[in-house]
Amino acid sequence: MRIARMRHTVYIQTPTVTRNARGAESVTWADSPLLRAEVRTPSGDERRADEQVIALASHQATLRWPLPAGTTITTKKRLRWAVEGGSRYLAITFVGEPDNLRRRIEVWCQELVGEDRAE
Repeated sequence: MRIARMRHTVYIQTPTVTRNARGAESVTWADSPLLRAEVRTPSGDERRADEQVIALASHQATLRWPLPAGTTITTKKRLRWAVEGGSRYLAITFVGEPDNLRRRIEVWCQELVGEDRAE
């Protein structure tokens, strides 16, 4: 693993359910400490939904092991990829350790667009 490839900034976001005064639930997302990662886009596609064409992109993020203290990563969380001019949100679909040497974590994601994104 070459450290120069870890040029992207990501945050692991944890969902938190809160209730308003009327009891309605809303989900907010809490950021982990800043993490450096290599993010690649190995595939992309399009799908149709509600008579619209929606772009789909699969991403693979490589993170260094170990994660900061108190930070965990599961498929119930998401990644916030900080890019110039804003952020991109990635739903985690798979988390693995490819070489079993505890050096890196591979995270496979689908980019969230439209209503799924919900900042």
